[in-house]
Parts: sequence; structure tokens; C-alpha cells
Amino acid sequence: MARFTQKAYVNGNAEGERRIHPESAAEPTRRSHVDWQFLILLVMLMSIGLVMLFSASFANAYYEQRDALAVFRQQAIYAVAGAALMFLASTVRVSALRRHSYRKYAMPLLAASIFLLLLTLPELKIPIALTRNGARRWIKIGGFQFQPSEIAKLGLILGFAHMMCREGHTLVYGAGRAAKLRRRSQRLGAFARELLPFFGIVAVIAALLLKEPHTSATIIICAIAAIMLFADGLDKRVWVPLLIFAAIAAALIIYKAEEMYNEAYAQYSAGTITQEEFRDAFGDYKLSRIVFWLHPDADPRGKGYQTLQSLYAVGSGGLLGQGFGMSRQKFFYLPEEHNDYIFAIICEEIGFLGAIVILILFALLIVRGFWIALRAKDKFSSLAVIGIMGMLAMQVGLNIAVVTNSLPCTGISLPFFSYGGTALMIQLIEMGIVLSVSRDMKLSREG
Repeated sequence: MARFTQKAYVNGNAEGERRIHPESAAEPTRRSHVDWQFLILLVMLMSIGLVMLFSASFANAYYEQRDALAVFRQQAIYAVAGAALMFLASTVRVSALRRHSYRKYAMPLLAASIFLLLLTLPELKIPIALTRNGARRWIKIGGFQFQPSEIAKLGLILGFAHMMCREGHTLVYGAGRAAKLRRRSQRLGAFARELLPFFGIVAVIAALLLKEPHTSATIIICAIAAIMLFADGLDKRVWVPLLIFAAIAAALIIYKAEEMYNEAYAQYSAGTITQEEFRDAFGDYKLSRIVFWLHPDADPRGKGYQTLQSLYAVGSGGLLGQGFGMSRQKFFYLPEEHNDYIFAIICEEIGFLGAIVILILFALLIVRGFWIALRAKDKFSSLAVIGIMGMLAMQVGLNIAVVTNSLPCTGISLPFFSYGGTALMIQLIEMGIVLSVSRDMKLSREG
């Protein structure tokens, strides 16, 4: 099989597409073993995650269910089921042309994920859509419930990878189909039309997620799209202005939040408004989150409570931690202690050094994943792995940033650690796709 060339990957021209995806070539029947380094790192993170979940959850589980092992047991069952699904996922070909493969079902999965998101619209009042804490993010079918946003992430990755592998497709201005046009305006129009489907899909998914509302999933979906477009060679004349615009928008939002806080706090200090009125002075809950991200101590028993308790947990761990199982914050001080804020409990119990070890394991897993992507046998496989590992890196980074108050609270879980059975299973299926790509690396090098 032909080698996966850098030129073909970046430019995505017709010649490169034929070399990477030979339509007439038969798929090889012999496959190599999975990448053992990636698998070992994954098993280590899964094992540590289950142990730390038990430690973080047993107090709450015993209080609410009179069973200290309840949360751990459920997560362990999902972990075993997810491991089995990961193994099955690693046996399915990623981009086979004449067999069942992820590429064949990429667009149907993307369409199905958008349909599932539509079911969560509050206006439709679909009975199987569940509402919790004012958010309509779950679908329950029988005894099984899941978040459509998790499926949408994988659907977006595979769908974008498929769209980026069309013959003649390019995101580099003046290349591909656009290069055949004489006028500059025509080339610009063709280039814009290439981008329009990607932006349209992201806009639809983001709009549906914001209706739930699910801000964290919206951020991750947009980040996945940005990572994959960048990996496919999106022209710098597009992504540089977008980055500048995003930075300016973020600065303006922070400036507005700070200005509103100063005005409201001055009134609160003067006694002209009550504490409740101070909490509600910032209107939209998204802006309120930014205000109390900047000033959590302004409302230590209200909207700044969770952030402060998280920081107490992180700080009290010190260098070596309080010891496994010895966290104080998990005894009903820190909300979501076994879910979004489990990393704070990790820092408290095993300290700065233990947390650094976990971050190193995540970093090694992500780097190894990108290493697999660079050695994939074809463009679709490479882009799929880049999307999956980019999403994993984004979720880990955002979760830790929220726990340490480096970013506003957005409700992002820590992969392989936070409680959530269906999310864990989908994450392991995604890891199975990466392992499936790794099984063909040796054959591609022999090409």
C-alpha cells in the first residue's frame, strides 16, 4: 500500500486522494497487534480513575444509598462493558472501502446525533428527554440513559473526517478545485463554499446544545471542529482572524463582567441592595459565572462556594497530600466531588506530586495518540484519531482549569475519572477506534 505522504495530507489534492484511498485496491486481510504503549497507558489511567472514584464517592454513596460501594460498583460495571466495546471497536476497520467501517457510517452517525439533540429541545416536550437542575441534556430509553452530546462529539469527528477526504477537497485557498478557476473572486467563492458545510454543521449542533443548555459541550464541539479544520490545513487567512476575533470577544466579555461587578458591589457595600439582589444583578447565568469566577470570595456561601471549596481541597493537599481516603472536602463540603470536581479530591489526597503523575500519564497517552495519527495508513484514519485525541486533551485541560479556577465553571468532566457510565463507555469506544488505527500502522509502513 502506498505511503501516507505529508504533501497528500496537507493539500488533499486529487492525486493525493488516489494514493491514500485507492478505490480499486483490496483491503489487506492481515492486521497487526494494537499499540501496546497506548493500551498500557489507558489501562493505568482507567485503574487509577476507578480507585480515586471510590475514594471520592464513598461518603456521599453511603449517606444517600447506605452503600459505600454503590457509585464505584456502577462505574466498574460500565468500565468492564466499555472495555469489551473498546475491544470490539478495535477490530472494526476505520476506512475500509468495501467492508463495514467507521467511514461508511460516519455521516449516518452525525445525522443520528443531530436527531437525538433535537429530541432534547424543551419546546418539543419529548417524554424520553430528562430535565435535571434546569438542563434538558439526557435521553432515557428503558433503564438506559445517556447524553446525546457525547454521541454528537464522536459523530462530528467522524463526519468531518469523511467530508475532508472527498476527492478535490481542500481548505487551502488557491488549491484543489479553487485552483482551476481563473478569477480571484471565483477562487474565493469556491473556498468559502468548501468551508460553509463545516461551519453550518457546527452552528446547528452548537445551537441545539445551547438550548439544553449545555455550555461545556458547546465549547468542546467548537474546539473539535477547530482542531480538525486546522489539521486539514485550513488557510491561515481564515483561522488567524478567527483567533483574533475570539480573543477580543473574550476580553470584552470579561471587561463587561468586571464593570458590572464593581457597580453592583459598590451598591451592596453601601447597603442599597441585598445579598440576593447582588447575586441576581448580573442577569444571564453565563455572565454571572464569569463574575464569580473573577470574584468567588464576593459570595462565599452562594455562587462562589463551589470554586472556593475546590481551591481549599487543592491547596490543602500540599506536596504529598493528606493520604488516600483522607480527604475532608468530600464529606459534603465540595459539590460534585466524584464528578466534575474529582481532580480537587485527587489533589487533596495524593498531593501535587500525585496529581502531576496523573497529568503526565494523560500527556503521554495524548502524545502517543497523535503519534498513531501521524503513522495512520490513510487520511481519514489520521483525522479521526486527531479529532479524538484533540477532544481528550481539550476535556482534560478544561476540567483542570475549572477545578483550579483558571477558567469559569463549565461542568466538564475528567475523562476516565469522573462518574458517568455512558460517557465512560463512549470514551472507551473512541479509544478502541484509535487502537484500530494502530493495528494497521505496520502494514502502512511496509507499503
